[in-house]
Amino acid sequence: MAVELLAWTSVTRDSGLCGYADVRLGKTLRINGVAVGFTKGSAWAATPSKSIGGGKYEKVVEWLNRESSDRFAAAVLSAVEASHPEATSS
Repeated sequence: MAVELLAWTSVTRDSGLCGYADVRLGKTLRINGVAVGFTKGSAWAATPSKSIGGGKYEKVVEWLNRESSDRFAAAVLSAVEASHPEATSS
């Protein structure tokens, strides 16, 4: 899965969140606000979500299977770490 990092916004670590990535998937899809974090010894990336109140969030886009989700997360992490190696360090 080809993912290009378009922008990276680092945040002060809170609950494992390291920052947000804007990425291009393939040639025609841009996804803004991909959350990137490091929790319990492993890095992760999650598609954007929106608050629905009461501390609950709803996914804006989602993968229909775990394999696609894992491939996307790995590609985003690789792109972020290539440009910002400190982003997901423990």
